[in-house]
Amino acid sequence: MEAKLKVYEGILIPLSWDASNKVTKLGLYTSDQRDLIISCPKVIKKLRKKLGSAVKLQGYLFRNDCGEDVLQLKKINFLKKLHQKIKKNLESEEDFSFSLPKTWEGEASFA
Repeated sequence: MEAKLKVYEGILIPLSWDASNKVTKLGLYTSDQRDLIISCPKVIKKLRKKLGSAVKLQGYLFRNDCGEDVLQLKKINFLKKLHQKIKKNLESEEDFSFSLPKTWEGEASFA
């Protein structure tokens, strides 16, 4: 069965850190509350600087040996309008909820 190229929207999030709090694994937190691990070593370093950004990712989804969903990244688009909407909701006094992924392990420094 041939894998199909699919599109996913969500927020770039950290999934794991090393001992010095450097992000070592990035993911996409989707609107349906899924964590997709991003697999593309060439761009991980650049994407670390964009954590929290709303994005549309295109790639092939597969399960690794640990049963985790991994997205083999082919294309990325930053969604400025969605990012601004999220930021506006967070700054407003209206009720707004956003569930953190189950793999959230606390705060980290991204500088």
